[in-house]
Order: sequence, then C-alpha cells, then structure tokens
Amino acid sequence: MKFYGTDLALGEKARSLPDALGAAEVSDLIEALPDGVALVSLDGRIRFVNRAFERLADVSSQEIVGQSIAAQAVAGGGLAPLGASLNRAKPLDAGCRLGSGRLVSASLRILRDAGGDAYGGLVLLRDGADFAEAGERRPERFRFRGDGLDSLPLLVEAPYLDELLRQGAAALGRNARVMLTGESGTGKTALALRLRDRVSGTGSPFVHVNCGSIPDSLFESEMFGYEAGAFTGAASRGKAGYVEAADGGVLFLDEVGEIPLPVQAKLLTFLEDGSYLRIGSAARRRVRVKIVSATNRSLLDMIEEGRFRRDLYYRLAVVTLHLPALRDKAEMIEKLVDRHLARINADRTPPLALSPAFREAVLGHDYPGNIRELGNILEHAAATADAVADVEHLPDGLAGGEPVDVAGRDNAVEIAEPGDRPLKDMVRLFEDFVLEKAIAKHGSKRRAAKALGIDIGTLVRKTKRV
Repeated sequence: MKFYGTDLALGEKARSLPDALGAAEVSDLIEALPDGVALVSLDGRIRFVNRAFERLADVSSQEIVGQSIAAQAVAGGGLAPLGASLNRAKPLDAGCRLGSGRLVSASLRILRDAGGDAYGGLVLLRDGADFAEAGERRPERFRFRGDGLDSLPLLVEAPYLDELLRQGAAALGRNARVMLTGESGTGKTALALRLRDRVSGTGSPFVHVNCGSIPDSLFESEMFGYEAGAFTGAASRGKAGYVEAADGGVLFLDEVGEIPLPVQAKLLTFLEDGSYLRIGSAARRRVRVKIVSATNRSLLDMIEEGRFRRDLYYRLAVVTLHLPALRDKAEMIEKLVDRHLARINADRTPPLALSPAFREAVLGHDYPGNIRELGNILEHAAATADAVADVEHLPDGLAGGEPVDVAGRDNAVEIAEPGDRPLKDMVRLFEDFVLEKAIAKHGSKRRAAKALGIDIGTLVRKTKRV
C-alpha cells in the first residue's frame, strides 16, 4: 500500500480493512481528512503521515517516517506523552505544543486485531483553532506551559470590570483591535486573558508577547518565525513565530510602547492585511487572531516626540479600555485582600490569618504598585508570619515613612478650657483631632502616617479610638 511520503507494507492485520476499500481509496480517504493522521507501530515508530499531519507539525514525512513518535525531530518532541501511552497500550487525549509552536489536540487510539491484541496506534492531531470555531470548551488545553499566567494579579468581580469586558469582547467579536491602558500592576494581562476566554474560548491559544524584552535584531524572527537555513544559526527545521502560535486565539502584545521605532513598521505591515512572511520564505501566510495590546505609557505623547508611529497606534487602538489605579477603586481592596488570601491558604499550613491592625494597614495603603503590590504585601506576610500576620509582618516600605516636619500647621483647635479635663485626656483628644485631619487631607492612612512622621502601624492603632 502506498501512502503519501512512503511505501508501507501494513501486514496481515492491517489488511482486514474491507475489500471494497482498496489501497488508493484508503490513501485518498486519509488525505481528505482535515486532521493530521499518523500510523504508528507498536514500538512507537511512525509508519506514515498524511499532509495535514505534516502541515500541523511543520515537518515532512521524509524526515519523520521511521522515527519514534516521541523523538525531538517529530513535532519538537511535543508528542512524547503519546509515545509513553502507546508503550502501555492505553488510549490518550492530550493538549500538546508542537515544535512548530502550534497548539493542538492530540489523540492516540490503539489498533487491535480480532483477538484483542494490540499491534499499533493511530494518532490524530487537530488544530486548536478549530475548537473555537466549533464552540467547544476545553479549559486551558492550549495554554502555554511556563507562561507565568498562574501568578497574574487577581481580578475580582466589579461593575466597572464587567463593563470593560463587555466592551472589549464586543470589539474583538467584530474583529476590531483592543488596547488596554493603565498603570503597571492594574491587571491588564489578566483582563486580556479574560477577553480571550470570552471571545475565543478557554481552550484557544493565548500568546503573551512582552514587546520590551525582544532585542531589535530578533524582533522579526521571534514575531513571524523563519524557514530552515534562513540565516546562520537558524534551526534546521525553521521555527514558527508568536503570530503563528496564536492562530485561532489571542495575540497579546504587552508593553507596545517599548517596541523600538525601527521595527514598528514590521508589525504595522502584518496589522494592515493580516498576512506575514517568515524570514527566508516567499510565501505569505495568514492567521486568524484577535489582537489585544497593552501599555502603561502615553503613546500619544510618544507620537508627538517621534518615538511611536502614529499609523501603528491607530491600527492597535481601535478601541481603548483604561484600567483605573487601585487607589481610585478603594472599594476593591478588601475584596482583593480576601481573594488573594484564599489563594495563599489553598496550599499553606497553617492557614494565614490577618490581625485587625494588619488588615487596617493594608486597607489604608494607597498602592502605587496597584494590584501587584497588594499581592506582594500578602505574599511577604505569608512568608514571614506563622499563623497570624500583624503589622510587624508588613514590608519595610509600608510599615514606615520619612519624618515630615508638621510644626506650624494651621490645625490647632481649642479642645477645652484648661482644668476642665485631665491633661492626658486633652492630649488624647488633640491627637485624635490631628489624625482625623491628616487622613482627610492626605486621602489615606499610609500617606497621613508619612506626613506625620510615624509608622503606619502606630497610626492604625491610634485611629481605633477615633
């Protein structure tokens, strides 16, 4: 029997196919399938593959026929779990990342003869983008491992977040591009991930590209990939770029303000028509991706300064969504504290509790580092406290402040006539008055403590009597 890429003698067991299907018909049938197909012998060696398998794995049949299904040459070693399962003659369904960068659903089915003895395996590969089109939901099967998403700043339910999600999902659903703005640590990546879940499904790719971390010389190859032998040092089989890896899902371009001006034009060309060239290839490729970008910089100011292309800005910022700073959403802090504490206690023994003074200090902080800083404060307490976190378990930057001379402030008030009350009570009343005024003036206990030259723990304890 001749299949694409190899002549194959299947043996007596494989010849149990119905006589009505001759070799040509079977070959045509397998080639007509949209999924990648490979026949594997019981020792894990690939016997044949169809064209769809070659396309998904970005490798030719001549390179891999005879190779082990778990070999690095076969899809970058991404199908190794199938080889292990074949050794146990057990079927398997798994999400795998191939060497091409593509994320697929991989299935292994064991081939058995009439007596029930295993003699090989059938491997099916399906593009992850197909699930989003079919509306299937396979949570996180196509998520990159080691992408850091588990440590994202937490977001909690809130009306303003619901509205941002609604607007963003509506825009992406109409193939408009969305830009997220806001200070560092406000949860832009977490919001982008939620948008992916809503518009493409949790099983679709989410490719997070930190644009500021890619050197100028590597930007094009990292973003768009390259063909084999495209340049000195190129991988022998070429490499897929971020754009191709995001096919069927969301390409998240984080910190777009950090993209060097000389390489901005290369990204603009892709955004204009959705096609791109791998380095060393003359054939343009197309992908189906939703594009979300993010920045904590003022791109409009950068445009005026000549450091960001105006045409690129308008390609990316079709719809702009702004995430407010945490200090502007003080009602969110307590929810975030409880949510983050629950995540910490999910695998902590003993579980961490917060003392009233610690909680007051945390709730009174103004969070220049936003949600990420709040998480850092609680993680610090979880690492340094035993069962209960108190004010001494606050990070140094939160527990203290530089003294500020408050002499001469126009905050004096006549509390009572001398002799009407004991001196200690009068001092206490005056101190309470000063604390109240300082908190009202500075907007938070953290800033008030700094202005008064005391640490936050002292202020929290004193305000309990106010």
